[in-house]
Amino acid sequence: MTTARTVRVGQIDIANDRPFALIAGPCQIESRDHAVEVAEALATMCARAGVPLIFKSSYDKANRTSVSGRRGIGIEAGLRGRWPRCAGASTARC
Repeated sequence: MTTARTVRVGQIDIANDRPFALIAGPCQIESRDHAVEVAEALATMCARAGVPLIFKSSYDKANRTSVSGRRGIGIEAGLRGRWPRCAGASTARC
């Protein structure tokens, strides 16, 4: 038998016996403005629905099907500076 496990992201607990939480965001970060716009829209929708949000997007999406496919803004831009936090959203940055 498997032991139940809880994973915490920010203030949100994720487990089979916990309420639904949404993990969402664009596949790759195209720009800082785009990421913030999407995060704010998702945070607003989730707040209205009473659903916890974990915003997840990649600054370097290496698993592309084409070597010429866009990968995102890159590690330097993705880690540089401070990214704003949207009210009500935890973040998973990778």
